[in-house]
Amino acid sequence: MKPGNLRLQLPIYGSASVFSILLLAFIINACKKADAPLATTNEFNADAAKEWWYGSFKKSADYFKIDRNSPLAPPLGSSIKKYPAWKSAISYSIGRLQIVELPLVYETNSILLPGMQKLYNTPEGARIAKSATHKLMLIKKADGTVAIRTVTLVPSPEYAKQYNYDISHISLKKLPSDFSGYQMIGGWDENEKNILRITAGKPDKKLKIITAQTLTRQKVSGNSPAREACDLVWVPNLVWVCVVAPSGDDLADQERCREQGSWVEQGGSYELQCNEEPGDPMENCLATGGNYEDCMCELYGLGCDGGGGGGDDPPCNVSCQDVDFSLTPESEVISSSVGTPYYDAVGNYVRKDPFKWFFSTNRLLGWTWRYKSFEETEAEKVNGVWKFTKVTHKSQDYDGTLPPCIGTSITMNSATDNILDNGTRARMDLDYKIKVNVICCPLCPSAEKMGSSYVAWPCSQ
Repeated sequence: MKPGNLRLQLPIYGSASVFSILLLAFIINACKKADAPLATTNEFNADAAKEWWYGSFKKSADYFKIDRNSPLAPPLGSSIKKYPAWKSAISYSIGRLQIVELPLVYETNSILLPGMQKLYNTPEGARIAKSATHKLMLIKKADGTVAIRTVTLVPSPEYAKQYNYDISHISLKKLPSDFSGYQMIGGWDENEKNILRITAGKPDKKLKIITAQTLTRQKVSGNSPAREACDLVWVPNLVWVCVVAPSGDDLADQERCREQGSWVEQGGSYELQCNEEPGDPMENCLATGGNYEDCMCELYGLGCDGGGGGGDDPPCNVSCQDVDFSLTPESEVISSSVGTPYYDAVGNYVRKDPFKWFFSTNRLLGWTWRYKSFEETEAEKVNGVWKFTKVTHKSQDYDGTLPPCIGTSITMNSATDNILDNGTRARMDLDYKIKVNVICCPLCPSAEKMGSSYVAWPCSQ
């Protein structure tokens, strides 16, 4: 059943003049945050970007992160894999920013349809969602650092029909003057940077879309003395689950992914419709004293890391008792890969297989983060059968988002490996302690909880 519109009292912070000052301060601070370093080159083209991508970024922890609280993220439990289509990359400059733009293919394609409530659960809604296009933007700044942005363009029904539901011709360097629809900008982790309504090729409204989980948090945490009435308008969300694994480099492979799968209705999120200043947000930014590059940072999230219209973090108002988080042990497999076989020094045919799994789900104040473990097995082929000979715990990390001003750490007390059933299976047992603390309150006590998890998996043949 489709949810109806709601009305919610949300906090605001100060008058319009104060907001202008805070906005400029936010622009400056946001654009100073650190980006990934890049070796000095004269030109940032597709080859240089690809070298940086595989040589640096893909090896970093940031490559594996996902913001599950973002309305742009795929549903919990679905694939977060996405593949750059390097063969279709183009490069250009905007001011002092050097940009490489290329298509991006998602295994789980999540599409919001703002302003299209009437298309919920209709063939036309599915056609609009399917016609949406994803782009990856790698932006090299003058200081040599690189910012990553994912951009989704969702056409209006009228524009989609005009171009036969194919908008693959559009480049973000300059939107067509007749384009109408929505531009959704996120980080590689799908953290929302900005959602813009586009009319006649120009942004004319900034949208704020929140998930049901965020809505719940705001209902219980709003404590500002100044309040403003906001309407909550339901936004449909369609998810296309691809049943093939695209490489991202093969156009035919991308087409198979677009054709082989199924749409799943996700119920949607909510758009906050509050009182706002009309007009082009870019022109409004320039009118308040921002220069062109600052306003690109503020409006599009381009050229700066962590900023771009997402808004300042909420003030630190977490009390000491709020760190009493929940810990649920689990054993969900993320991936089990097969390494490349080779002959070792004594002539045995061996391989090393990476394995990843979630071992703990943690919740606090409506926020969720999950710890994952990285293992490596060694296997040997004997008489035509692969068998495990060793399993090693390599490291651990977490996905998800913590509440504002909350920090977490983990201590691995033990990681016990076992080879089972004559090498046909491996098992890893983890005993650990997770700690949560209030960053902005050094005197507040922290919370610690112990957990134990295990997982077993077969040796691939």
